[in-house]
Amino acid sequence: MDTRLTMLTQWVRDLPGFDQATPEPVSGDASFRRYFRVSGNPHGTGAQPYIVMDAPPEHEDCHPFVAIAHHWRS
Repeated sequence: MDTRLTMLTQWVRDLPGFDQATPEPVSGDASFRRYFRVSGNPHGTGAQPYIVMDAPPEHEDCHPFVAIAHHWRS
């Protein structure tokens, strides 16, 4: 059983409009990070697809990704 994928799925499903989302794997990279495509409910607020990343904290530092996201948002 993939515990991290189970936790990621529950996290996504707790977001508004994503209660039925099922993460689908997309290409990864040469690290411990994994990427998944998720879409919201067909008629909900999150119908557009998004990419979510799983990065085990003991192997990956996500602070640079968060900093870039904050920069892009501003």
